[in-house]
Amino acid sequence: MAFVRWHGYGRPAGRLAGGALLMGLVWAFGIMLAACAAMCAWVVLAAWPVYEFGAFLTAGSVAGAVLGGAACARAAGRFGLLHGFITGLLFGLFLEALLFAGSPGSFTAAGLALRAAFLGVAGAAGGLAGVNLASRRPSFYAGRRYGK
Repeated sequence: MAFVRWHGYGRPAGRLAGGALLMGLVWAFGIMLAACAAMCAWVVLAAWPVYEFGAFLTAGSVAGAVLGGAACARAAGRFGLLHGFITGLLFGLFLEALLFAGSPGSFTAAGLALRAAFLGVAGAAGGLAGVNLASRRPSFYAGRRYGK
């Protein structure tokens, strides 16, 4: 038994699962919004002034990319690295578009591309873990086109 499954055993590789990518993006944005809600609660409930959130925003976005990539790859059941990378990259590009729209002069294009690529790699790591998680039920896309 191999540690990493690239695709289902005995079946052709197939295509990317669009529904799984969408589910991974929903997970990524959900994790990021939960982190933002926790930071908002911290500001409201803290007895002292709170000023710096850069590290927490970075940690929330990386956690969103990793867990979104894992959810996407687990739902797809195949191509874990690719599904996770695309989920993380799309998540990163959307966050970078929001950053650029908010303050276009303060970020360089190379810096934004590097951040989006880093979130893509984080999503790929999550996708590698997600496709190899033991599941009690078959993945949603496992038997749809291959006659299971």
